[in-house]
Amino acid sequence: MFQLKSEVEIVSNVAALQMEEVTPVATSDANLLAPEELQAKSRRREVGVSEKTSTDKKRERRLKKKRQRLQEAKKQKKSLADKKRTEIKQNE
Repeated sequence: MFQLKSEVEIVSNVAALQMEEVTPVATSDANLLAPEELQAKSRRREVGVSEKTSTDKKRERRLKKKRQRLQEAKKQKKSLADKKRTEIKQNE
């Protein structure tokens, strides 16, 4: 059968805090830094939907439209390149 040991053995005479504070040797500095130190703070303040002013809403709309225009321009540029490629292949 299984018997319990009633005696407790002390392995080392080191304080618990001292043992916990020891960092592993193969750790990078990134693991030791706080999240604020790893990533720069955003310059904008975080605002909920109900807290946004009309200026905030207009700014977001302008940025959204700008992104959409850029994506559309990329698609058109790609389609023109594809058309030219097919025309060149047909002429050969």
